[in-house]
Amino acid sequence: MTISGYIPDSAVRSAILSLAGEIGAGAETEDGMRFASGVPQLVDWLEATETGLSLLAAMSQGTVTLTDATLDVSGEARDAAAFRNIQDILGNRLPDGVKLGTADIGMAQGQPYEWSARLTRQQLELDGQVPDQAVHDAILSAARLKVGTIEILDRMELLPGAPDGFGQAALIALQALSRLEQSEAVLKDRNLSVQGSALSGIALRETRRLIEEGLPEGFSGTGSLSRAEIPETVLVLADCQQQLDSLAGSNTVLFQTGDAGIEPHSFGFLDRIAATVQQCGDVRMEISGHTDSDGSEADNLALSERRADAVADYLTAAGVDAKRLVAVGHGESRPVRENETVQGKAANRRIEFQVMR
Repeated sequence: MTISGYIPDSAVRSAILSLAGEIGAGAETEDGMRFASGVPQLVDWLEATETGLSLLAAMSQGTVTLTDATLDVSGEARDAAAFRNIQDILGNRLPDGVKLGTADIGMAQGQPYEWSARLTRQQLELDGQVPDQAVHDAILSAARLKVGTIEILDRMELLPGAPDGFGQAALIALQALSRLEQSEAVLKDRNLSVQGSALSGIALRETRRLIEEGLPEGFSGTGSLSRAEIPETVLVLADCQQQLDSLAGSNTVLFQTGDAGIEPHSFGFLDRIAATVQQCGDVRMEISGHTDSDGSEADNLALSERRADAVADYLTAAGVDAKRLVAVGHGESRPVRENETVQGKAANRRIEFQVMR
């Protein structure tokens, strides 16, 4: 450790050297300090330099400079906890009169960069580190589209030093997770591991392919995946409809704008619809498509029919007997909300699932 610059008196010098010895844990300290007057008004120079040394203590290597009343910091935090401590000091615990100049803090090499997600039917937990606020918000936004109204527990923290492509890999991991039951994904540096049970054969194949082939260049993925067993107990009509209504109330089918292409966000939701339908015995199901009032009635009717057909095709691929499915489109004729607001239009653009008696 090298200490240089100006201090007001020997008492400050002794205090600084004592603290430097504690931080260095026996490492050699080079003392280049000199006495001088001119400490800025309203600045406690000892407190300010001790704050700078406390920042240095959280680094594996770095530089802290106090010029008049401005503190500049650069270096590598020892680990994630040390990084959080540095951020807390810089954001909340600078001494009176001291202002922050520049701060360039990375992570020490060799520290694993890790993000994880765990999904149950009640909750999605997001944990670990993400490189910036944009990636954090993108993950949270995608998660909400995939899991609907399920509670999301966000424990993600901002931490620099992620490998290039880390945010994209986390989004792919989240997509894989959304198609599995009781699932977990862990992204550590450039390696992704996913475990869980898929509700259909096609969901199992597509999820495995996504993990093994869909990650950014330089990333690798492994999956401990299995096929979930559909309960053999046949649901009575009322219970079947109740479960379909519960699922439909927690999420919705998303389509490409003005088209019938189903968004990947909705694949997991439809996997769960298909699994429920398969528990309903031999009863037939009506899949009805609805739109808002934008556009002509004829175009909206045709679009709602194509979207209902697309959902029926998806459920068939997921294992539902096509003979049990009836797809119809109602266009804009059966709104559930006024079409005067963005929220109302969004509610009217929907797919409904109805047991046919």
